[in-house]
Amino acid sequence: MRVEERVTGEIAVLSLSGNMLTGGPSVMLAKMVRSLLDRSCHHIVIDVGRVQYVDSGGLGALVEAFTAARNRGGTIEMANVARRLKDLLIATRLLLVFECADEEDEAIESWTTVH
Repeated sequence: MRVEERVTGEIAVLSLSGNMLTGGPSVMLAKMVRSLLDRSCHHIVIDVGRVQYVDSGGLGALVEAFTAARNRGGTIEMANVARRLKDLLIATRLLLVFECADEEDEAIESWTTVH
């Protein structure tokens, strides 16, 4: 998995690509989220539009990132969730936990409008 980071004010976008597998870069996701929160980025958009495959470890990394953000007063929203990942989130009931936007701009705008 590869991660590209962009920060604008309080909003950070993490664009993920490749496979989210157990171990490897997936483990770094929560650390990246904590680092962003330390830099006053309170809303983090995780763009998963270029993620090809997610295993249980990848799901765990997303949950860990979400928990890290929530525990430190931040929010995470996923964008560009492909049908296959959305089905997985539905099956695991994680769609009830994660906010999802159809597009990255929509996720950014939802935070900007509220705050």
